[in-house]
Amino acid sequence: MSLFLTAAVPTNAQETMKIAAVVNSEIITMRDIETRMRIVLLASNLRPTRAVIKRLGNQVLQTLIDERLKREAARKNRIEVTKTEFSEALAILAKRNKIDPDRFRQYLTSKGVDWNAMSNQVRAQILWSKLVQRILLPKILVSDSEISDRLEQLSKSLEKREYDISEILLSPGAPRGNSLAKENAEQLIKYIKNGADFGVLAEEFSDSTSASSRGYIGWQKLEDLPPFVHPYLLKMGPGDISPPIEFQDGVYIIRVNKVRSYGIKNGEMEAVDLRRMLLQASSNDPVGNRAKFAKRIETIRKKISSCNDFDQAAKRAGYSRDTKLGRLKLKELSPKIVKEIRNLPIGKPSLPIQIGNNIVIFAVCQRWRPSRVPDRPQIHQKIFREKLDILARRFLRDMRANAIIDIRI
Repeated sequence: MSLFLTAAVPTNAQETMKIAAVVNSEIITMRDIETRMRIVLLASNLRPTRAVIKRLGNQVLQTLIDERLKREAARKNRIEVTKTEFSEALAILAKRNKIDPDRFRQYLTSKGVDWNAMSNQVRAQILWSKLVQRILLPKILVSDSEISDRLEQLSKSLEKREYDISEILLSPGAPRGNSLAKENAEQLIKYIKNGADFGVLAEEFSDSTSASSRGYIGWQKLEDLPPFVHPYLLKMGPGDISPPIEFQDGVYIIRVNKVRSYGIKNGEMEAVDLRRMLLQASSNDPVGNRAKFAKRIETIRKKISSCNDFDQAAKRAGYSRDTKLGRLKLKELSPKIVKEIRNLPIGKPSLPIQIGNNIVIFAVCQRWRPSRVPDRPQIHQKIFREKLDILARRFLRDMRANAIIDIRI
């Protein structure tokens, strides 16, 4: 790795201490870029060719500029990283890389990674997270009406797929705006398709709050996502990477990890906890006997108002077998039975059903109806995260706009 770096980034003392950029009063040197580059290349599995390093260098520089701004904002708000927070963050990194936390520093230095550079990166991530929580979280309010509107919108959707998604968001960069972000997105996509780790690149370069979770945002319904990504997602399957998706606040890259169906087709995923009572009847009985039998069944049904009543009534009627059929999906039952129990109130007996020479009475003790629509707490969390993401991007954009940034390379 070092041979490639030496070829692309000067490593003599004079060149490495050359100033690459000045952010307000803080300096970023060529050595800062080189040491961060080593971390990215090691973690992402990118082959450090000249072309990769040249293109990646611009993105690394932007990341370092943003980190300087974040640290400055943290200082102004008297936010610091505790030893415990730092140790816990390192332990998570070590575990993610399947390395003993006690050997993590030794492992990195053996790979040519500067420990101070790694420490600075980890601290910057913690500071930004704490800054967002302190400054932005108190500003977010999710109203009941917003949740209700979102629920109504979801309930009307006909889309029956969910997507397990990871994302990278690149914000517009001065002076070229989205065009530079799009070029960087195209390069990142190329790296990913050549084997680079999506999560590492998201953690390093994404401007979304999901960067802290390596770009992973989990299972999403189509209508939960911004409309501008819909045409892309509908054409994507597991493992697919989207092209750069441009929108007002930057450029998205989306990876679909998995796809699953979540719709309820004709109630086939509905399940019930079912009770059954069989009473023998004979078609050869005289009409009078059949009338008495029907009256007996009706007497039994009238005394049932719960599943416990159902079990007791079955014993009194001489039905010695277990009434419990357990949890069954409606699609596993005959249409005749489904018709009688689909809307049957819990604990109430069904109308008698003739099956062969038997008269059968059913009771539903519990019902599971999978919902296509998440519950209110889930919707609240989703809207909250969306608002936080928007505020965080604006916060960073404003810091960039108000800073004096002098790029010298």
